[in-house]
Amino acid sequence: MLPGESSRTVVPPAAGSGGSLDALPDCILEHIIGFLHSPEAVRTSVVAHRWRHLWRSAPSLRVGCSGNGARPPPINELREFVDRQLLLREGSPLDTCDIRLGEFQRHDFPLLNSWVQQAISCKAKVPRLYMRGSWYLVLDNVPVVSKYLTRLELYGVSVHTRFLDISSCPALEYLQEQDTSDCLCRLSANSCGEGVNSCVLFNGLSKAKSLELICSPSHKFFRILFIWDLRLCPVFSNLKTLLLNEYWCMPDDFSALLRILELSPVLEELTLELFSEGPNYEVEMNGSISPVERSATISEHLNIVEVKCHAVDERVHKVFKILCTLNICFIQFFTQTH
Repeated sequence: MLPGESSRTVVPPAAGSGGSLDALPDCILEHIIGFLHSPEAVRTSVVAHRWRHLWRSAPSLRVGCSGNGARPPPINELREFVDRQLLLREGSPLDTCDIRLGEFQRHDFPLLNSWVQQAISCKAKVPRLYMRGSWYLVLDNVPVVSKYLTRLELYGVSVHTRFLDISSCPALEYLQEQDTSDCLCRLSANSCGEGVNSCVLFNGLSKAKSLELICSPSHKFFRILFIWDLRLCPVFSNLKTLLLNEYWCMPDDFSALLRILELSPVLEELTLELFSEGPNYEVEMNGSISPVERSATISEHLNIVEVKCHAVDERVHKVFKILCTLNICFIQFFTQTH
């Protein structure tokens, strides 16, 4: 019996030669199967002889994704199933690889790391690893190398600085590292001294055209790492749109904000989301930049500056003051209505 299967599972009848699905080409059927959770995808092999191996080339692998908010199953329930899934795929390309697990043990680390590497070797565009165990999963301290990777999501993991070197992922557009307590993933403390003479994270982002950098202000260690990384960072030569939250605009220390602006010579649009959760802001303000008195440290192409916040308090006023030193002034604001 496959994971998640019960004795009451109903297998769909075999399609006849005149059925509408039977008329579709294999690539379309594989695409449809890709929307199913992997146990359900495998069960389609009994629909008809033609369907026997279609699931092996489905563009998605979804394991432990209940969709109802329930805690993911422990690795003991899925170990053999996932191993066999990856083996029988024989390297078929993946668009999405979504693996969600509950309890696991330290001796499972090598196996879990092998799953990550196999997903990347299958040209996965969107690997998503969601861990809900009693401790962090420690990922191997090797850089991610993939020209296909566009989005990487990690939850409940511990990484070293070399893993954060994404300079060999030219297509990467979105990186999210978060643990189960709604904060950044844990950076291994013994990696603090690695790569001190080279940029780690931002080097891989330096060619991006659009960036959203949203981090938790409570993680001061990460702030130290990122500020150090920015000191060694190359110019964001293509960056035109930038969104930052308050993590980069901490009162009394605006070095990160100023450094990013200094490194963005073609920036056209800057948005700051301050001291509010996600899009739930009450006030929106548009800044104006004097073409005559424009600061030499900001892009000459910058023409849109927005600040969004819950309320214009002392912290926001400090952000305004630092922006005013760059001749970015705020004279109008809009209150959101709900």
